[in-house]
Amino acid sequence: MSRAREQLSGEEPVVRWDPLRGRLELCFTEVPCVHRTDVAFTSPVWLDFAEDELLSVDLLDIPDLLGDLVAARGAGTPRIACDSGWLWMELRKGGLTTRRTGLAEVEFTLDGARLVSIRLQLDEEPVPGAS
Repeated sequence: MSRAREQLSGEEPVVRWDPLRGRLELCFTEVPCVHRTDVAFTSPVWLDFAEDELLSVDLLDIPDLLGDLVAARGAGTPRIACDSGWLWMELRKGGLTTRRTGLAEVEFTLDGARLVSIRLQLDEEPVPGAS
């Protein structure tokens, strides 16, 4: 699969990961929302780690609306790719030591067409093709 590198915002997100509860939050801006929209869905997820540092997030089944928003962005950091409902976000470089997989309840918060945050609650279980 070819993955065009794109960005959601000009800054790296603030990453909040709670490994005991399987909760992840990526905050792209602290600016208050003017036109807030929450988009919630369920998706298989892969979270790749180097020790305890989150390297990348794969959402394997995102709504078309979100894929269209990602495709509208230019190059930058974090690196983002979206192809056929699959969103991949590289947060940092590193050697993969652990992959956590499962189904997740995912919520994107948007302000107009601007991504504000991604939150997910991971229900860990094997996902086909995740190894």
